[in-house]
Parts: sequence; C-alpha cells; structure tokens
Amino acid sequence: MRSALAVVTTLLILASACGGYADSTAPQYGGPPVPPVPPADPPSQIPRSIRSIAIVAPDSVLVAGSTEWLEVVGLDSSGRNVASLTALSFSSSNAFSIGVNSEGFLTAFYSSFAPFRADVTARAVVNGDTLTTTRRFAVASAAPARFDFLTSLQPEDIRPDPLVSAGDGIVYLTLTDSGVDFTLLWSHLSGRPTSAHIHGPADFDGVADVLADFPVGSQLEDHGALRGTLTASSIRARDGRGAISLDSLVTLLRNRAVYVDMHSAENTAGEVRGTPFASGL
Repeated sequence: MRSALAVVTTLLILASACGGYADSTAPQYGGPPVPPVPPADPPSQIPRSIRSIAIVAPDSVLVAGSTEWLEVVGLDSSGRNVASLTALSFSSSNAFSIGVNSEGFLTAFYSSFAPFRADVTARAVVNGDTLTTTRRFAVASAAPARFDFLTSLQPEDIRPDPLVSAGDGIVYLTLTDSGVDFTLLWSHLSGRPTSAHIHGPADFDGVADVLADFPVGSQLEDHGALRGTLTASSIRARDGRGAISLDSLVTLLRNRAVYVDMHSAENTAGEVRGTPFASGL
C-alpha cells in the first residue's frame, strides 16, 4: 500500500495538470497569496489643473449680420490653455444687438437702438465648480463703402396700420452701371422674411404696388443680411403694362416716391417699412 504522502503528491500533480490553482488570486503552493490587479481609473474628461475659463474669439467687433463661433477654454493657475470645454451655457446682456445660442454661435444683429454692444457670459461646471467668464462684443456697421440712398425699416411705418413688433432693418442702395446695388439687413422679425420689395409710386403714408423684388426667398432666419443688385429683370410689370425702366426707378428714388418693406408669414402685409432718402455722401 502506498503511503499517505505519496497519495497527496499524486493528487497535487494531477490538479496542476488539469488547471488546478490557475487563478492568479489563489495562494500558490509554498508562497503568499497574489492580490488582484485593480482596474485602471477612467481618464478624466476635465483636467484637475483648470482654475478659470476664457472665451476665445478672433475679434471683439463683429459686422452686423455676421456670425462666429466662440470657443471656451480652461486655464491653469498660470493662465495657460489646458483644455477646450464643452457642455457650456451662454447669455447676452443685450440680445437686440448680440445673440448667442446654446452651441456658442455668436450673431451680430442690425439694431437701430443703442447700445450696439453686449457682454457675453459663458458658464461651465469644472470638477464640480461653476466657472464663468465674460467678454464684451460690439457691432460694426455693414454699410457699403459708398451708397446713394438708405432707410431704416421699422414696424411703426407700416401702412395703413402701423405694427407693434420687435422687427428692425435697414437698406442701403448704390447706383452703378449695372443696376442698383443693395445691402439689406433685418433682425427680430416675427419669423423668416417671406418677401421684400420696393413699392411705388407712393408718398410717405401711401400704399402702392410692388415695383421690384429683393431675392429673400431662401432665407431661413428672423435675422440676416442680403447683398445683390437690382437689374431690369428685378422690376415687375404692373396692371398689364410693361415694367418701368431702371432710370424711372432711380427717378422715383430721387423723388422719395417709393418705399421698401419686408413681409413675414405672420405679417403678410408687411412687418417693417421705410422710405429711402438720398445719403448726401
């Protein structure tokens, strides 16, 4: 009969051959237990060194009608950029001149009312702390270098019934060899513009048929800027008669016998209006 020690030895050899004691956490024969390896901590999304945040923008002055994206970065105690941040919130102190959406896109609106600037604040939660930063932006004029006529566009100038609306706008008209160049800006309409026209002949309080169309049909926002040229093809025929000439349109402009208006779905008869006058420049 084999001894008990021989039996034990045989069993240990068989267990090892069949995978016994393969668990690295089990005590190894003749040695101390091997502790399990702890899982690695997930990498932090926000560096612990951030002490403040800052708004990054190419310029603090935006031309009316333009939009730019604001990047917000985290700074360490020495003011060095250590991370670009997301999950931010934004606010503007003057939404009539400067608007900012939840994604950080900043828009400069045309406004006929001062001040033409706003303080934009960004907020971020960093490592459990709420950090804020503020930067001032100003709105610069979008007027062309030269223009011959201009008018602001206001809801109270709609006829026959003035409107109460936040809508605002302006149009610059420049006479050229190829037609009438225009720069048209609008903001805070009740919706996107559905059309914009020159009407006439009419006096300041009159209502008249459409003479010429501004091509605003593809606009998607209640604010924006549009540039182009009115040519002979922009002028409508009226009442079965042929369209007037560009020269006749210019004559009406010089006599202040036309008005410009913009229409929206909510205000189909016009939401903002103005009568162009000579700039004298």
